Amino acid sequence: MMDVGVFDNAYTGRGDVTWTTGTLADFLKRICLFDARPVVPCLGVKLESSFHVYNIEHIAGLKVQLTTNLYDHLLLREDIRTVFVFHYAAFLKSHKSSSVFPGDFIEETLKTLALLFPKGNRQVNKWYKRKERVKELDFAVLTVSHPWRRIDEYKYWRDRLVTLKEAFDDSQPRSIGQWWHDRRDATQWYAVWIAVFFTVFFGLVQSVVSILQLYKAYYPTPA
Repeated sequence: MMDVGVFDNAYTGRGDVTWTTGTLADFLKRICLFDARPVVPCLGVKLESSFHVYNIEHIAGLKVQLTTNLYDHLLLREDIRTVFVFHYAAFLKSHKSSSVFPGDFIEETLKTLALLFPKGNRQVNKWYKRKERVKELDFAVLTVSHPWRRIDEYKYWRDRLVTLKEAFDDSQPRSIGQWWHDRRDATQWYAVWIAVFFTVFFGLVQSVVSILQLYKAYYPTPA
């Protein structure tokens, strides 16, 4: 699925790409997205199980915008802190044998969905069901399995995955909610919340002691 045509009230930030001659498959080959030649360095980039749409929003503070435009899949707009995700897994599965797309493009795209929508993840399932109106959702995206965890396995989407993952890794919690959800570094997470617990605990004890001392000052024990 890809937006086609000229839209009077839409802004994509890109110039028009016009299909004038040849087959649709030949036309798509001229679009840079399908050339499978990543250029962004990916050394050290790891795709952990915590890297999914729910955490991208609740830890990194990025908005995940579901899109009908396959060309915008995994596109990160840093100016509006938004990443676009094409989520129509059923459409992709139905085009596995299509000659329109490059041979392994559909399979790789499905693997990115398996990565971002891990099968059986309750947080992701609940998040997705609340994201849009039911008729605009494709629940097949929640059943895609076996994501690729090695970044070098991706050719078509590697650059966008690297950019998104680096933004995810570089993000720092900005609210109590983000601190609570951010368990990427378990040692740091426990240290922070243990410190918060003892701070609150000793603050409460000190408040109780102060109240008792004030009470004693106004109501001394009879001799």
